[in-house]
Amino acid sequence: MHLWLCCQTLVHWIEREFMFVELINSIKASLYDRVVSPLSGAFILSFLAINFRAAILVFDDQNYYLKINHLETYLYPKETLNKSTKSAIIRPSSTA
Repeated sequence: MHLWLCCQTLVHWIEREFMFVELINSIKASLYDRVVSPLSGAFILSFLAINFRAAILVFDDQNYYLKINHLETYLYPKETLNKSTKSAIIRPSSTA
């Protein structure tokens, strides 16, 4: 009886692990399809071309708080939020 219970527990554990692996593989495949599609690739390239200063700042080795301060002060000030939204989303969408 004890051996049967151990085998049953092992089978359930393997089934859960297999389902988890399938879920991860499905998510990876979905993300890969989205990144590889020509439209999203064009959007990413145009976004980086238009907002290259922000992209450089994100990949820089500075402190996190210095990056945020620089973004808020120089690149996207709060009084020009509408302009920065246009720059960050609408222009790359129209060029893609």
